Amino acid sequence: METISDIALQCFDSSNSGIVISSCLEDFPIIYCNDAFCTLTGYERPEIIGKNCRFLQGEETNQTVVGSIKSAIAQSKTHRIVIKNYRKDGAAFWNDLYLTPIRNAQGSVTHYLGIQNDIKDLDRNNRNVPFHFPYDDLTQLPTPAMALELIKMRAMNEPEGRVSISLGTISINGLANLRGFMGNSAADTAILEIRDRLQAQLDECAILARAGEGEFIIIVPSEEGEDSFDKTLERLCESTLRPVRIDGQMFQLTFNGGFISRLPYSLIDESTRFCSFALAQSQDEGRNRVVEFTDSDLKRAQADQLLAGHIPTALQEEEFYVAYQPQLHLETREVVGFEALARWEHPEHGIVSPGRFIPLCENSGYINALTLNLLEQICHDLPDIWERYGDIKVSLNLSPFSLLDREFIQAFIDTATAICDVQGKVSIEVVENLSIDGYESAAKNLAALREAGFDIILDDFGTGYSSLSYIRSLGASVVKIDREFVMNLNQSNHDDLAIIRSVVSLGQQFGFDVIAEGIEYENQAAILLEEGVTIGQGYFFSKPLKIAHFL
Repeated sequence: METISDIALQCFDSSNSGIVISSCLEDFPIIYCNDAFCTLTGYERPEIIGKNCRFLQGEETNQTVVGSIKSAIAQSKTHRIVIKNYRKDGAAFWNDLYLTPIRNAQGSVTHYLGIQNDIKDLDRNNRNVPFHFPYDDLTQLPTPAMALELIKMRAMNEPEGRVSISLGTISINGLANLRGFMGNSAADTAILEIRDRLQAQLDECAILARAGEGEFIIIVPSEEGEDSFDKTLERLCESTLRPVRIDGQMFQLTFNGGFISRLPYSLIDESTRFCSFALAQSQDEGRNRVVEFTDSDLKRAQADQLLAGHIPTALQEEEFYVAYQPQLHLETREVVGFEALARWEHPEHGIVSPGRFIPLCENSGYINALTLNLLEQICHDLPDIWERYGDIKVSLNLSPFSLLDREFIQAFIDTATAICDVQGKVSIEVVENLSIDGYESAAKNLAALREAGFDIILDDFGTGYSSLSYIRSLGASVVKIDREFVMNLNQSNHDDLAIIRSVVSLGQQFGFDVIAEGIEYENQAAILLEEGVTIGQGYFFSKPLKIAHFL
């Protein structure tokens, strides 16, 4: 009669997953492996038995992942991770590794069981696999980096007719409001619904990845003579417009899309950046737009790369300077504050648009250095400003990248307090649509800034969470009505008027001030004042200028 051990061994031998058993003796030698493990790795059994599994590691194996495996073993814990391993022929593969301790009758760990699978062989519709890296926890979709790795591996064996990829990014708008008003589960439900809609329209050769809160990436191998990718992406985007049902209610979402077609495999690593560029253009044009990354965009991206390389020199040579835009009382037209804005005067290119150089500073890691540079300039200008206008406030914008950096926040506080007394005289402007993933860190860092004497201004109000609880939790004492609701303002524009009235009413009830930005005409200032907004800024009063102009 067969024993349980015999049956278990037969199961291991017949399994399609690679299975190894390692002893807990020194260096954890492998004492058993099945045929599937030999097939997976390309090694013969005599080459495997007696070795530690680290022989599968290579140059690009993530050591953080390796460390997590060692930590799990040290704590005698079950562990699941995805690790980059290498076959005998040197080919890389993503190994979905499940590791669990085997205990004896006394409860002591004597062996470890490892179950391993090549991710590309897993069922792409199986969403119950608890990947931690490099798959997204909510959707179980690959991360962009993982998706690109899968494409690279696939490219090694592609037929000659398939020489390029097409890649698109879809950003779903409205999830932040949904999360703010109905909670995390509602937004997560919407994200999963959108994922299912996109997957239903993609064939097996396509890869769908999740890049952020409401951002999905689609990668499709391109073949000569196939349908245009723009049509495919438009069809996918339109599927997101169908209302999402949550708790019996219907919610309408919108989208923006960016894509690049027939990109050579040699430029795969740049593809997501190119699509992000196109996506940003789409968002500038409004909702429900799809924009292609073209050859002219590529030239612009290359020019940006050269420009980004000059940022360290620009900081050293003091090419960045502060331009001040006054904030006026709409009735008396007295200056009651200034917003400090970054400007770059390049020795060759002249004035570089902040819409161009701020993202370059963020992406290249120089945004913190730029912000501290501007802060020092502001602190040195404050005595002259106060002498001319009295104890008015100056506000400075903080990038979300900087706001999430605790060390930078402390450096910011130390820099300001070392130069001048900022207590109640300098305000920090933060954008409303902070990433939900960084919300908790942002709230803590803003609390530290408030404790140091900085007031908090919530900028671009109405374009993100639009939640009273959000304002209160971030500790904002001032809310800025976004220019989007001011630029077309007139007495017949009922939608924008309703938003402005709501913000003013909230401010009166809960004690925060309201500033309107983007005022370009006298009638806009008059309507805002009539609706209860007393402070405004915009080109109607003054464009941002060096401080000498106002002294």
